[in-house]
Amino acid sequence: MDRVLWVCALLVSAVSSETLYGLIDMCEVQYVHPGSDFEITCRTDNGIATKIYTPSENVPTEQTLIYTAETMRRNQQASGMVHNRRAITTINEYPNATKATDEGIYTCYVFHGAPYNPRYSMAQCQVLIQDLCEDHDCGLEQVCEADYSTGEYECSCELGCKFDYDPLCSNRCEVFFNPCAMREQTCNDGLFREIANKGFCPARETSVTREVDDEITAEVGEVFMLTSGVVQEGNPPVRVEWEFHPSDGGAVQTLNPAMDPWELTVEGSGVYKAVIRQCEEVVRTNRYSVLVEELEPFSQLKYTCSIYPGGAVESFYSTASYLDLACTHALAADFRPPGGDAAWFIYGTFDQHDGDTALQAMTFYLGQDIFELQRGWIIHLNGEKMELEEGEVKDIPGSECTVRFANWHLTVKCPLFEALYDGIMSGHITLSPGVDRPYPPPAKRRTNIGLCWDSKSGFRPNWQIGRTDGDCEIDTTDPACSDSPPSQCSLDQGPMNIPGPDVAWTACGAGATASCAELHCARDTPTAAQQCALEQAVRVSCALKRSDITALEAAGQDPSCPEDCEWKLDVLERGCPQDNPPFNCETNEIDSNLL
Repeated sequence: MDRVLWVCALLVSAVSSETLYGLIDMCEVQYVHPGSDFEITCRTDNGIATKIYTPSENVPTEQTLIYTAETMRRNQQASGMVHNRRAITTINEYPNATKATDEGIYTCYVFHGAPYNPRYSMAQCQVLIQDLCEDHDCGLEQVCEADYSTGEYECSCELGCKFDYDPLCSNRCEVFFNPCAMREQTCNDGLFREIANKGFCPARETSVTREVDDEITAEVGEVFMLTSGVVQEGNPPVRVEWEFHPSDGGAVQTLNPAMDPWELTVEGSGVYKAVIRQCEEVVRTNRYSVLVEELEPFSQLKYTCSIYPGGAVESFYSTASYLDLACTHALAADFRPPGGDAAWFIYGTFDQHDGDTALQAMTFYLGQDIFELQRGWIIHLNGEKMELEEGEVKDIPGSECTVRFANWHLTVKCPLFEALYDGIMSGHITLSPGVDRPYPPPAKRRTNIGLCWDSKSGFRPNWQIGRTDGDCEIDTTDPACSDSPPSQCSLDQGPMNIPGPDVAWTACGAGATASCAELHCARDTPTAAQQCALEQAVRVSCALKRSDITALEAAGQDPSCPEDCEWKLDVLERGCPQDNPPFNCETNEIDSNLL
């Protein structure tokens, strides 16, 4: 029990670190151009000492921090300066930034001294070494100008054209003084231009077209002949561009048929447009409205990532990986969500439980707000345990999130995500909102990080953060178990039988299959608790992805799981002590096979 209490003290100190004596002024995200010099500043109004650690440095252990704080307290008392807190600003300079050396998390510790408890606080800053203009989307001829204070860039049209006489005619039948003047006009109005001929434009001959506005009722796969409506091309010749506007509001598609007329194989309802241009001006737009019988709608789908016992992770794309996990790893985060929403981070803390890798806690960072779900269904908020009754939905102060304990899980719901923790070794994250058509998950962006997206693009192996030594050391070459898993480990469920161009991601259970193989590796046998947790995890993962409410609420119905109170009391015993657990079970009897 002493070990359990020590773990509790460690987690409480980490959660409550920054709110009791004033905020630590430190960047959240800082952008730096490769090769540039940069500074990291850490400022506090209430401290006696500060220190900044780079990504390559191992941050102190909890014991070292406590020892340092106590040493400062004794020195204060010896000098009679017990209340000598003051404003401190620490500025560290880093020259010639490189991605390999300088990118990552910078951690600042502030020591407050006696008689304040806790006696230190912590803040972190994500430094990104990148050329903001490397992948810019400036328009034709525009110049990219980066602003590293905001991580944004602007596009300008300062081309500095000279007055050299070199006339030309553009594809828009415009005469320009020289090529630079044409590029500058293109930059300002964003319209595509190219040189049609040198010198002045030839005399224009008007094209002849006819109007087409047809309606077609068809089945998927049926073939029709479409014509643009061009009778005479004129001079310069007209250009025809075909567009498909899906009726479901999807992205407009540009088509390039080689012939006119051309064969259309119907794939869905929408409008096919033939846009006829001369000198890039629209002469006529002809339409074919195609109606295909609508597909029956199905329940909402959710992009789901699941963390299983034994170190298996099933990503948002339904791909599974076995990973060596220890201490803290980034699970999923978006530090610049689309639409201007606040950044969010979800970290997972892993330990060895029942002899295998297990998820010990899930920590949530939402702006300045931090809360944590811990083993034993404990909720920590700013250093205090948050009390909750079973089935009750409770607001998490300082955030737009709620938390609820039901069906043997703590469920956190926030505007951009939902997270579930089984209180012992598994967790799940879904992205909000879901979708009602099988569109594949969004591609990973530079602002998306964590194992739920991939395990390879992190600034540290397997997206590990914080300590990497001792018990936290991981081996990225550690292979998955090569033994042939038993038949009961075939837990994959194939893609849903629904129409769509890409439904592979609707499969589930790949992570459960990998987890089962690890738990049975070397002819080992999972503990009763591991087997119950695994069966719960695959059921909940598939239910979340497919919005199967019945399966999601089927706690206690998995074959290897015990009676309700037996499981609840066992999970409670494995976590830190708490006076008011989120359930009411009168018996203290626990099946010894679970322990």
